[in-house]
Amino acid sequence: MGNSCRSQLAEALARHHGAGRIEAASAGTHPAGAVSRGALEVLGERGIDTSSLRSKGLDEVDIHSFDRVIAMGCHPVDEICPARYAGRKEDWDIPDPIGQPAEVYRRTRDLVERKVLDLLDRIGRAPARREEG
Repeated sequence: MGNSCRSQLAEALARHHGAGRIEAASAGTHPAGAVSRGALEVLGERGIDTSSLRSKGLDEVDIHSFDRVIAMGCHPVDEICPARYAGRKEDWDIPDPIGQPAEVYRRTRDLVERKVLDLLDRIGRAPARREEG
């Protein structure tokens, strides 16, 4: 809805982990006009670049140019992605941490990161994983 937190986390994490391999953009049905301070802080804790993040409406992003559209749980994905959208649609159904303590933002960031890495694995564009040893 507000394009201020969850989808901003996903955009930044997808750009970070999929750098040079995918294009990611976020947009919402009712943009808040600013990215959540909590989202920026938890991304900053991981050294993730947030300089290009901004709250955007669906009318500012051409969803038809993307292979996949992912909703965060605000609306049924078909409601925000009209039938004429030919790509794949997913709804990750991630609770919104807005107004919650920092730890909730961290858990949300970590959940979004797992989902992003899983998506990158599924589309064959995952970053190389280092083996712990």
